[in-house]
Amino acid sequence: MKELVDKHSGHMYLTSQKGYLLATSTNDPLLTNSTKKPKLKMAVDCDNEVIREGATWLQKTYGNNFPPSHEVHVENARLGHQQYYIDSFFLNLKKLPLVGVIILPRKH
Repeated sequence: MKELVDKHSGHMYLTSQKGYLLATSTNDPLLTNSTKKPKLKMAVDCDNEVIREGATWLQKTYGNNFPPSHEVHVENARLGHQQYYIDSFFLNLKKLPLVGVIILPRKH
């Protein structure tokens, strides 16, 4: 994933349909640190600021009411002090439906 977004200084992540992080374009951990057994983090709890803010923006904007296609294409999402493109896609796999999100800074 990192190689896909390095050229544009962007971020990409995959989640389960419920929002649990499964992969990111960063080196940030996907599991929570706890004394109990590790759990997958939610995208809104990601250590990476852009991914966390992007996931929070999507949750605030759409909640559980994503378009029927689960695709979102936003040209001017403000995350912090910058504008970003946010694109999402849905992979309807039989046993694990996935949501992918790509976040690119507008300056590129």
